Amino acid sequence: MNNTDNQENDDYDLYVKKCPFLMFCNIMGRKWACPIILNLKVGKKYSFSEIIDFTSRRINRTLLSTMLKEFIKIGILDKKKGKYYITNKGEIVKDNISMIKSLFLRDCKDCIEQIKDECEILEYFKDGGN
Repeated sequence: MNNTDNQENDDYDLYVKKCPFLMFCNIMGRKWACPIILNLKVGKKYSFSEIIDFTSRRINRTLLSTMLKEFIKIGILDKKKGKYYITNKGEIVKDNISMIKSLFLRDCKDCIEQIKDECEILEYFKDGGN
């Protein structure tokens, strides 16, 4: 990697920290982001342990902690008295993730059947509902 590449990475990191949309894209691109959001029920509050249980404790606690802080920073979640809950903005995000999931998975029944035993994350894409 040369100095130009380093500068581009530094610039991108700076933009991500300043732009809520780029921050959202960065966060939602992570392995557990969508399954966590999909499993949160609107109007319910969750402890850290309850959220980590969504993943059958397969997510690293430090990574989850970082993700939850970032979700709060961009307004998808909030935290009160040690409990996390989905915000109005988070509810919109969740609804859209659900629609996108449905859009892609409805045409993919054969694919899912073929990979379901090999894909460690597919089972966590259930939708916790509202």
